[in-house]
Amino acid sequence: MWFALVACAACKKDGGRQAASVVYIPPQMPPTGNSPHVSYRGIGALHVGMTVPEARNAIPQFEVSEDALKVGCGYATAPELPAGVSVMVENGIVARVEVDTTGIPAPEGALVGDTEQRVKGLYGNRVTVSPHKYTDGHYLTVRPTSLADSAYRIVFETDGRRVLEYRVGKPPQVNYVEGCS
Repeated sequence: MWFALVACAACKKDGGRQAASVVYIPPQMPPTGNSPHVSYRGIGALHVGMTVPEARNAIPQFEVSEDALKVGCGYATAPELPAGVSVMVENGIVARVEVDTTGIPAPEGALVGDTEQRVKGLYGNRVTVSPHKYTDGHYLTVRPTSLADSAYRIVFETDGRRVLEYRVGKPPQVNYVEGCS
């Protein structure tokens, strides 16, 4: 097995941002057998647009951060979700799902650690590339093929070569560069 070395200038820590760090990402690790499926709408039974009570019905241990309760935007946790998955809650509504670890495939199979070229190959002309706000990387925004999912997007955040993280949801929240900041 080989590893990719990635410098992350805007890595997340506890919903915020921290200084640059170096992480090792094993490319294209297979998904774990028990991981919930990520879709354009969310992960497993948890969907963008659910209220916090609906999310708790879908995932009983769904807990919303104090930030979400005090300032209107924050992150939720649930032991049922895989490590590396974050859930943004804005104004009491599930706003987006974020993945910053390998082994959890996005719809159609892209993974954290994949090259930009692979992402573009998987999604073709549905990818819009825009410059990253803080680094030499990019945002690769993908439109779904399904009319039923047409309001949703996947945003892959890259360092200019490899995917560092991705998020699914609806604009405008899926496009927030700094999470709830």
